[in-house]
This record gives sequence, C-alpha cells and structure tokens, in this order.
Amino acid sequence: MRVGSLFSGIGGMDLGLARAGFTHRFFCEADPYRRRVLSRHWPGVPVYEDVRDVGAGCGRVDLLAGGFPCQDLSVAGKRKGLAGERSGLFFEFARVADALLGNGGWLLIENVPGLFSSNGGRDFAVLLATLAELGFHDLAWRVLDSRYFGVPHRRRRVFILARRAGGRRAAEVLLEPESGGGDFEASREARQGSAASFGVGLAGTLGAKNRRDLDSHGAYVAGTAKTLTASERWDAETEDFIAVPAVAAPLTKGSAADRGVSYAGRRREDGGGAPPHPNGVRTPPGAAGHVDDPDWPNPRPDGPRYSACGDAVTVNVAEWIGRRLMERA
Repeated sequence: MRVGSLFSGIGGMDLGLARAGFTHRFFCEADPYRRRVLSRHWPGVPVYEDVRDVGAGCGRVDLLAGGFPCQDLSVAGKRKGLAGERSGLFFEFARVADALLGNGGWLLIENVPGLFSSNGGRDFAVLLATLAELGFHDLAWRVLDSRYFGVPHRRRRVFILARRAGGRRAAEVLLEPESGGGDFEASREARQGSAASFGVGLAGTLGAKNRRDLDSHGAYVAGTAKTLTASERWDAETEDFIAVPAVAAPLTKGSAADRGVSYAGRRREDGGGAPPHPNGVRTPPGAAGHVDDPDWPNPRPDGPRYSACGDAVTVNVAEWIGRRLMERA
C-alpha cells in the first residue's frame, strides 16, 4: 500500500509503517534537521517543507498518515486548540486527505490526549465533523500507551483511523475484541503455578503509585513496573506519571552522581561509571553524545536529536497499527 506522510518529524510513524509493508510516496516536514534524517533513511522520496505545497500533484495514496502539531492542544500549552496557529494545521491535513485519498482510502492521525479536552471537547467534535464532511464515515479512535509495546517509556497518544467509506473496518483494525475466540480444551488437573506467580509478581511490582499500570481493557499488566525502576514525575501533557530514567545527572559538587551513586540508590563500584560530558552531563556508556551526521561541519551537542526523538511517534505502536491495517484493508 502507498502512504503519504504529513508532519513527519524524523519518521517514527513512518518507520513502523515501512516495517509493516507500506511504501512511502512523500514526506512533509518543516524542520531542516528532521528533513535531513528523512532524506537519509528514505533516499529518493520527496520531502516537502510546507504542507501547503502538498496536493493533487503528489499523486493518489492508499493511506495518509501523520501527527499534526499538538502545541495548542496540550494541557501544558496555552490551549488555543484548533484556532491556534500550529494545531490549526489540522485543516491542511484534512485538505490534503480530500485531495489524495479516493473512495476507500485510509487516514491515520496521531496526537496527544489533550485533543479530547481542548475547548471542552469541542475541538475534537470539530475534527470528527470535518472528516465526516469529507466522507470519512468509517472511523475509530483509541489511546495507546507505548509502554505496552515493548518500550520502557510511558507515552499515551490518541490514534484516529478513518476510511473514506462507510462500515466498521477502522474499528476492526484499531480496536480489539473484549475476549478471545477458540475452543479451549478443559484442563484435567489443577495448575496453580502460573496463577500464583502472576499474583506475586503483581504484588511485588505494582504499588499505589503504579496503580495506572493497566492495559487497554483495564486489566493490570504484570512486570511493567520492573522496567521502570527510576523515580517518577507527573507529566502535564500526557496527564500521567512518567519515569525519569537514570541516564544522566548534573555534575554538581557533592551531587549523588559525583559520589558515584546511581538514581536507583546503588553505589557504583567504579566511582561513578560514565565519564563526564563536556556540557556538564554524565551519560551512561553507549549513549550517543553528539550528532552522528558526517555532513555536520563540527561536532555539536545532540539537543536536536533529543528534541526530535521526544516528539516522534513510537515505532512499535505504528508498526502494530500498520500490520493490522495491512491484514484488514
């Protein structure tokens, strides 16, 4: 299936879709650094700088995917909503979808959970009404958390999947049944080992602070807290606790890092582990300290990379959606 990508960033969603079997026709990204990353990994595929330059001349696609800017929707921002200069680019997204998607074409949108509460929910209603006016009547949405897709990171994002047709195929792709099917043979003997170990695991890893460790159906997920052993802080954008991993510590005199103590509270035998970075941050072994782009004239701190990774769509989540879409499209 052919896919066009808007507000592409460094291609987190696109890498997941590519792994699922999609072929990219174009990208669109305003930031120069992110465009360089896209051009490196998808050589020969056009990368547009301005979404207003994307239109019918780009050719029809089977799927249009992307995450329009969230700054005006996030609870951490001023919350201008779809009337804001950045999040208002959703209407450009809708325009491109109208131009490039024919009957049966798919649309995949990603954004922050603040989309639901922006302007008291009216912005989300406007989004749905806009898509309905364009013929996207087969539509479903779901909040997915990256930590349930093999990533030790809490990132809740809204995914909206729509098809320019009627029916319920979008829901079949994005949602899962309440229970599994099949004809299961009854066991002839009692087996207590699995249930017992599961219960112990939950009790040992899920405390009051981690009571939000639920799967999409509200069931506790065993073992999640084991991968997030660092301290937590409340994140206003995602409206959830997020882990603060032990990957860096300021080099201040008398700090825990200076004394060779990790964030988990264990003293390191090597007196501190990783050597200090020139910019005053101690990084763990193996972590990239500079942009690994040979075309940069001089080494630079990797702030652009951290920023780009921070707003990227989690690859595993996009791949999961892409594979299900491929199976049911």
